[in-house]
Amino acid sequence: MPSAIYIRGACIAGLREDGALGSGNLRMKMSGLVDCIFRQGMRCVLDDATLLARPEEAIDRDASVAADVNHCGSGTASEALQVASTAPGEVRPRILYVLSTKQGGTPQTNRDLMSALGGHAECFVLHSNASSLSLAFFDGEVLVELESRTLPSPIEVLPHRSGLYDEWVMEWLLRHAIELVHVRHIAWHSLGLIDAAKMLGLPVIFSFHDFYAVCPTVKLLDENNVHCGGRCTATPGDCIPELWEPSALAPLKNASIYRWRDMFEDMLSRCDAFVTTSVRAKALLESSFPFLASRQFSIIPHGRDFAEMNCQTAALAEGEPLRLLVPGGISIAKGGKFLEELARSTRPETLEIHVLGTVAEEISLPRHVHVHGPYLREEVVSRIAAIRPHLGAVLSIWPETYCHTLTELWAAGVPVVAFDIGAVGERIEESGAGWLVPMSVEAMLDFLHRLRSQPEEWGQVNARLAAWQQLARREHTCRVMGDAYLDLYESLLPALR
Repeated sequence: MPSAIYIRGACIAGLREDGALGSGNLRMKMSGLVDCIFRQGMRCVLDDATLLARPEEAIDRDASVAADVNHCGSGTASEALQVASTAPGEVRPRILYVLSTKQGGTPQTNRDLMSALGGHAECFVLHSNASSLSLAFFDGEVLVELESRTLPSPIEVLPHRSGLYDEWVMEWLLRHAIELVHVRHIAWHSLGLIDAAKMLGLPVIFSFHDFYAVCPTVKLLDENNVHCGGRCTATPGDCIPELWEPSALAPLKNASIYRWRDMFEDMLSRCDAFVTTSVRAKALLESSFPFLASRQFSIIPHGRDFAEMNCQTAALAEGEPLRLLVPGGISIAKGGKFLEELARSTRPETLEIHVLGTVAEEISLPRHVHVHGPYLREEVVSRIAAIRPHLGAVLSIWPETYCHTLTELWAAGVPVVAFDIGAVGERIEESGAGWLVPMSVEAMLDFLHRLRSQPEEWGQVNARLAAWQQLARREHTCRVMGDAYLDLYESLLPALR
């Protein structure tokens, strides 16, 4: 049973046949409602701003009903719940997470976060695909849809706004008493979402899981798949947006990108706090939006819980081909063309390449490459163990902000070779649980040839990998991640303290 009841104005309006907010009949019915609430051993909190239509229609604070009811004079849901939180028992604030896709790393990590928060908050998720939007409640196991609506006209990439979307979302924020908005990804949503939340006095946190806010290419790769670092390259071709029709933004390079950057800087400036998952990602974002350097900007790595971790990778026997495992969805951005060239430059008798995951249509791997197909994240360690790789590879050519496949390889006890770019380079450099090589097939082949003849170096890296696993069991769990986010939420939402 709840310890307090927070009454919205919409509820009070329903006590009168005409729906108006008056004082005569309303006071009598309010008194009966409050009496019923108190007989159940609960407290009642009224938010004056939502309860009253006009100041002259206010309930007299000297009236009998006012003597039994806590008022929140400043009129925000967060402050009303702070009043309620002084009662015995626990009030769980409501957090809305904003997501674009329903599949992939960000939704999975968000589910991990919601589960880790446990009894500290009630979690809701807002999805949009530009044409329709839905609101769901996380019951601890699954998302239960509460609301859904279809826009008569889809949200367009420019200006990335929809007045009707904003109206509907504001209605949902009020109806479901949301107290904090956490944007995990804003693609296909209206940027007016932030304005709607701020009009209601709600704190807004914005997370960066890629570089969509910097450029609609998302991964900051130009038309030649060269990483631009957030600054347009000098080549003549145009860049391709990842989540929108290219024609809607053409030309993007050195043209509509400037409008995009202005739109996002304006939107971000209205947010209260920011989160990303690595030092390098934060630095790149601050170089694109310098004002972020002076704002509340946290680095919270993704937590993962593994039922098991393998402690030792397979030993490489004399004359045996080196088994190299590349996990994940292999696309151009994930190094698919590099892998294609690497596979064609070696013989399977010396290098046995395995892919655990999917391969994009534009990637043509030789027939001797073993493609094992997609995997469930909860079975990834056992699937990797069945392949018995000597070495893992993360071949992303863009600066990933964290990289779950790197975590999964390490959890399976497999050291990793990668390029020194983004969070992948940062994490390998910090842990020592792998090697960083230049982004060329020749450099990779030289490294693989040298590694076969250096068992001591292999042993040192495996020892550092074992140390990472011990650290991960203590400091990189979903609970640790949840505690870090809870600290951030508490800094913005007093009712959580």
